[in-house]
Amino acid sequence: MSVYDTILRAQMEQGNLGGKSMMKQLGLDRKEKKEKKEKKEKKDKIKKHIQFHIVHAEVYLSTDSNGLSDPYVIIRKNKHSLSKILKTPYAKETLKPKWDYTETVLMTIDGSSYGIFDCVVEIWDHDAIKDDFLGSVKVTCDTTPRPYPDIHEVDIFDPKNSKQLNAKLRFTTQVVFPDEKGSGDFA
Repeated sequence: MSVYDTILRAQMEQGNLGGKSMMKQLGLDRKEKKEKKEKKEKKDKIKKHIQFHIVHAEVYLSTDSNGLSDPYVIIRKNKHSLSKILKTPYAKETLKPKWDYTETVLMTIDGSSYGIFDCVVEIWDHDAIKDDFLGSVKVTCDTTPRPYPDIHEVDIFDPKNSKQLNAKLRFTTQVVFPDEKGSGDFA
């Protein structure tokens, strides 16, 4: 009897040959594991309505020839995302824009992150031909429901020189709920 036959016989006696146990040994149950993981990940996703309120900023970098800027804010889910969560209108010819802009967004948040999500806040200068990027900052937001908004005051540094402060921005985030009538309106 060869060594191979001896190993085969021993595995058959232990019940390790064939069936699920053999498939597990060979890694053939990967599809099943992948399906379970995907199902769990779907369960871990939570949808929440997040209200962003962009209040005001102070811009220290004028990019227009008149010594002013036409700033606006973009919020993205992450640094590499092309899609925007929101975009404010631009404030014309000012270094102290006051947007007072509110937008409510339905966001899918990873349930395993305990209601915390990161977003990237960018400030741009609107121009007729090509907008100028003034800088961005990563902000961690909390989605724990509260009766008051979370206030964020962030420094926006120059993308080429991380020591040069280009702007300061103030905005708030808050979890909001549709009204009880089920109309989808927000209180």
